Amino acid sequence: MTAVGNKRVQIPAGIRLNYREAGRGEPLVLLPGWSQTAAMFDEQIRRLADRHHVIALDHRGHGESEKVDHGYHLARLAMDLREFLLALDLSQVTLLGHSMGAAVIFSYIEL
Repeated sequence: MTAVGNKRVQIPAGIRLNYREAGRGEPLVLLPGWSQTAAMFDEQIRRLADRHHVIALDHRGHGESEKVDHGYHLARLAMDLREFLLALDLSQVTLLGHSMGAAVIFSYIEL
């Protein structure tokens, strides 16, 4: 069974974001909903890792990402996503969001 690795990256906003990843291939980025964590996707990561480089992100203040007292509106979370993708040098990705994660993706596209 594929092991899911846990990593952190600091984005230009000054926040350290946690993410979980496994696999190789085309990148697939998973975004959880409000108050959920990237760990909720572990089974999906393991099952998709044979075909994709699967990355699940903890939004700021969620899961293992840095806890801060600001920046929890959708536009800021969308900017965090952009900074995260740039920090990992990912340009051609498939984004998949659950609940609020989908709203973050819509805001990212809008920005």
